[in-house]
Amino acid sequence: MLRNLLKVALRNLLKYKGYSFINVFGLALGMAASLFIFLWVQDELSYDRFHVNADTIYRVEQDQHYSGETFHVNVTPHPVGPAYVEAIPEIVDAVRFSFLRPKLIRHGETAFYEPGVRAVDPSIFKVFTFPLVSGDPTTALAEPT
Repeated sequence: MLRNLLKVALRNLLKYKGYSFINVFGLALGMAASLFIFLWVQDELSYDRFHVNADTIYRVEQDQHYSGETFHVNVTPHPVGPAYVEAIPEIVDAVRFSFLRPKLIRHGETAFYEPGVRAVDPSIFKVFTFPLVSGDPTTALAEPT
């Protein structure tokens, strides 16, 4: 039975090449699109899920309006973090990230410009559970070393 069905299918594929190409190409394109959508959704739902409290971590974003246009950005003014913690009792803690311009770093007699400087609040290790190579997360950002 299955052998006969495969014979008929193969004959139809060879007899109607144009329609067969359109059908097979459309099926392949649809399956590829579905796979890409599935992978994108899976990536979005699994982003930063390795943190212990991932279900309680949120990012503040805002809509900024300039010249009649609206821009959705993930940038907020620095005083917003502590102000939200004070004003909204449901917020336990806030962490601010800042991407700085290249900074001059001095260590003893050596001085150099470091382009990838990031500044964060000391509470980063209370909110996020990044693994440390060495050191204690409670005192890691207490003072410069």
